[in-house]
Amino acid sequence: VDASGPRPPIALFVGSLFNRRRIPELLQAFAQVAKAVPDARLLLIGDNRTHPPVDPRALAFELGIGDRVDWREYVPDAELENAYRQARVFVFLSDYEGFAMTPLEALAYGVPSVLLDTPISREVYGEAARLVGPDPATIANALRTLLTNDDVHADLLARGRTRLAAFSWVTTAGAVRTALEEAADE
Repeated sequence: VDASGPRPPIALFVGSLFNRRRIPELLQAFAQVAKAVPDARLLLIGDNRTHPPVDPRALAFELGIGDRVDWREYVPDAELENAYRQARVFVFLSDYEGFAMTPLEALAYGVPSVLLDTPISREVYGEAARLVGPDPATIANALRTLLTNDDVHADLLARGRTRLAAFSWVTTAGAVRTALEEAADE
């Protein structure tokens, strides 16, 4: 996907909203970003599965950013692709995932990620994503930097593309074949 040309300062989250994905912290961080980046917007795409329930719209309004946060529980594929093409940064603050696919999907669209610093994030993404702690100030700093600093954005995106290449179907098929051959030899 061609990622050339300037993108608006849109931070994108894609995935079901679960408590482990720290939506309140993301909104608190974005409230800080909104003060420094006047035209920044946050787009959340995913159904709400939080328990106890977290209402992202109500929280956004409480934080004074209700007009800058858009939450859509579902979008058709073409609209999702457009969201990735428009976003400047992807954010996914999950405490745990087996293998988070959406940050890789974002990279395929030329969007670098801000991820919660967890063992799986370090293993899968390493230096190809901005890894942050769970506090809103740290998250805000990473988002603000990637929304406004072209050099840091380009560097992280280049590292991300290199990392993305490790997850091609050819590489995956080779790893599966090797594992099957090793198992057959035992």
